[in-house]
Amino acid sequence: MLANKRNERIAESAASLDAHMPGGRGLQVTEQLATGLGGLADAMFTRIHADVEREFGVDSMLVPLSALKSEQLARREIGVYQAVEAAMHAHERGYLPGDPKWFAHWLADVLLAPAHETPDVTAALLHYLSIPSLVERRRQFSNRLENALAEARRVPLVAYHLLPLAIRLTTSLAFGDQQAAYDLRRRQMATLSSIEACPACRGQVLEVGDTCADCGNPFWNYQYLTAG
Repeated sequence: MLANKRNERIAESAASLDAHMPGGRGLQVTEQLATGLGGLADAMFTRIHADVEREFGVDSMLVPLSALKSEQLARREIGVYQAVEAAMHAHERGYLPGDPKWFAHWLADVLLAPAHETPDVTAALLHYLSIPSLVERRRQFSNRLENALAEARRVPLVAYHLLPLAIRLTTSLAFGDQQAAYDLRRRQMATLSSIEACPACRGQVLEVGDTCADCGNPFWNYQYLTAG
């Protein structure tokens, strides 16, 4: 049942994207974005939650309901940030014509539905969209995420530098821009040299949805994030 609802939502979103993008590739792009960015969101949440708890222990003061609320807020913040960063990149690369606002709201729908309809999500989207600087959006994201989930303060800082590049890389792959994806991976390697040291994938750009069991590529595990 859940799979059917997801497929229906993807199909509806793809039809909407086709109306804004020439070439009739709406379904392929939508599926790639949903899979790739969804995987990145899960990986980022693991870095700021499960990995931190494994390294530093569990906050026993948190009751289950407050922990669940914190997770919901953190995942919402990650999804909103992804939607805007992907939209900004798509606009800069010319993947879609017009204002990036439409694509940001469309992608928030894909990633967060039905939570995308809340006033908080709308306000967060507008906040990020009002910031032209990638560096400032990243800083705002780290602050907001740490307010949503205190454990995020303990994640290695490099994770916040890698995530926007990973979002952009996934977006490039979804739109078939392999060269941009390779260029973004080189920027990630310059940020975290241990990426290339993985004996399994050597830091190569993977197909959307694939994950390296050794290092976590396309978003690296705690061991690699702290390797330098």
